[in-house]
Amino acid sequence: MIRTRLLAVAFLINDNRLLLMKRSPRAKLFPGRWAPIGGHLEADEMNNPRAACLREIHEETGLTDNHLVDLSLRYIVHRRRAYEIRTQYMYFGFTNEDRVGQTDEGELHWVPFDQIMDLDVSATTRFALEYYTQVGSQTACVYVGTVDARDGKPVINWGVLRDWE
Repeated sequence: MIRTRLLAVAFLINDNRLLLMKRSPRAKLFPGRWAPIGGHLEADEMNNPRAACLREIHEETGLTDNHLVDLSLRYIVHRRRAYEIRTQYMYFGFTNEDRVGQTDEGELHWVPFDQIMDLDVSATTRFALEYYTQVGSQTACVYVGTVDARDGKPVINWGVLRDWE
């Protein structure tokens, strides 16, 4: 039986810095690694990943929609892991508020963009941030990525999500 896991995450930008969480070493997913703000969609959020993203932002940082500018869905990443298909909705947005609350899920840090690739982040986070800095920051497109393997290493194939009609 194949299960699904739906996630919504936020990449919040302030003055050329990105808000990331150094996850707790006790976390279920990606313990001790750096990650965007976010988590699983609740049952009542299945048709509204933005609501899940806003809920997670508030739970993990204390920031509300009023603190955010242009929080937009930019990437949808699909990945299969054994008997699970993971779909991750990735939102990018801006905030002028750099004071954030504390969370027991990890430590929040504003990281300069030029230091992010030196951190221990997941492959999907790395791929999304690389593509955002090279292409996505100059467009308003929503991109869909499928994670695959090439020579035993993860790769992602990006495409623009378009309405065919």
